Amino acid sequence: MLPKGQLRVYGCGGCGVNIVSHLIGVDTSDHTAEILPVVIDTSRSNLSKNTPEKNVFVLENLDGSGKLRRANVDVIADNVK
Repeated sequence: MLPKGQLRVYGCGGCGVNIVSHLIGVDTSDHTAEILPVVIDTSRSNLSKNTPEKNVFVLENLDGSGKLRRANVDVIADNVK
């Protein structure tokens, strides 16, 4: 039997965090790769209680963009490669 693969999924910003949050704790013990969800945001307001801290990256010295991406686009581009 082959070793189980891993799939890292990044969710960035409000929409991405909401999508990835549905992957936290999903049972992949049968036939699929282990899902490793990671969330990246400019504030903690979109994070759910069940998001493991080791999977959370909040950019420092920012407090969200309020759906106005251009407000923090330079900082985000410098930090998320």
